[in-house]
Order: sequence, then structure tokens, then C-alpha cells
Amino acid sequence: MTTRRTRIGTCPTCSACIPGGRSPIHVLPALPSAWPTGSVRGLRARGDVTVDVSWRDGAAERITLHAGRSGPITVRTDLAGRCRVSGDARPRRSGDTLSWDAEAGTTYTILGG
Repeated sequence: MTTRRTRIGTCPTCSACIPGGRSPIHVLPALPSAWPTGSVRGLRARGDVTVDVSWRDGAAERITLHAGRSGPITVRTDLAGRCRVSGDARPRRSGDTLSWDAEAGTTYTILGG
């Protein structure tokens, strides 16, 4: 099996994974069907958050958020209802949205299942 890496560097492409704008951080809102499986690392979201995402069959499997500063993080994802969040996060769930108070320098991982 061959693994292909693609460098993502244009705003429209990044917006398919993490669009700009205000909170919440919306993960994979417009993923092209041509990318059924893949991952991306190092996307910057508002609020000094760096996001890594891996997906399979067009749906997120793992979302990792690196908090650059302390404060609230809100993430919108299809994983919200059936996930666990690592780190010391105590997420509040509302539909497809998770929110918690992040600590600077802490990494949080959202895993499906």
C-alpha cells in the first residue's frame, strides 16, 4: 500500500477541514468526497489553538487540539455525541458541540467510540 502525503497550503483547502471565523472550531464541515480517508496536522484555529485531524470514510476519527493559551474551547464535530476527550477536560455537550475550559500548553484529544 502506498501512502501519499499532500501539502495543504491554500485557504479554501484548509477551510474544508477547519474553517475560519468565530467559535466554535468546526471540524471537517466540507470535506471533499475525493478525500475519503486522510489526516492533516498543524491547522491554526482562532483562540490560539492548533488542530490535527484524522478521518476515515469521510468522518473524523481523532481530533487533537493543542491549546496555546488558557480559556474556553468549543468544538463542533459529528463525534460529540459518542466520544471521549483526553486531558483534564470536562466537556459540556450540546448536540454536535463540545465545550470546556482549556489550560495553556495542554493537548486534548477527541476520540470516537
